[in-house]
Amino acid sequence: MIRVYEPENGGILFQLGEIGDPTQGFSYSPDGQTLAIAYQSGLVELWQINPQKLLLSSDSVFTSPTWYTMVSADSQYLLAQRADVVDVYDLGNGEFISRFPSTTLGVSPTENLFVTTEENGAMYLRELPDGKIIRQMWGHQDRIYQARFSPDGKYVLTSGKDCRRILWQVKSGAIKLRLDPITVNAIGEEHTESR
Repeated sequence: MIRVYEPENGGILFQLGEIGDPTQGFSYSPDGQTLAIAYQSGLVELWQINPQKLLLSSDSVFTSPTWYTMVSADSQYLLAQRADVVDVYDLGNGEFISRFPSTTLGVSPTENLFVTTEENGAMYLRELPDGKIIRQMWGHQDRIYQARFSPDGKYVLTSGKDCRRILWQVKSGAIKLRLDPITVNAIGEEHTESR
């Protein structure tokens, strides 16, 4: 369940979600006017914050949860990460645009770019809305768990099953920094992985 609060006085503006369908994640659009919500059932919703209005609701035909959602830099596209796929929606008309295989998702806060990743450690920088591949980048030896853009959109930081953390330059695709692998001795885990 998500509660949206009034920033000035802390009062609740509205509440979304139900106990029967927990939220998995949420994100605000770059302009702060809309809220994208991912639900355990697979449902994806986009809400205008003030005044409260449902702008998009994907028909939940998926059996897997939606892990998280992100909104494009121009607030025209909604991207939703499910188990090993990324869905792209047009926020102008609410239509589904495309789907890409991906183990994780990163969306640029400054340009209409996003990254998708594969089980083998490959990462693709793509354009919105069509997903055209700008470049493929290699540096991980296994599945990438996280890919996040820096606030200025110049870098992508990734973390993978190979325990590597890599900072990539978006413009060139070059590796700016490769951090030493980290392993943690976690209780009850046979294998230790970076996340």
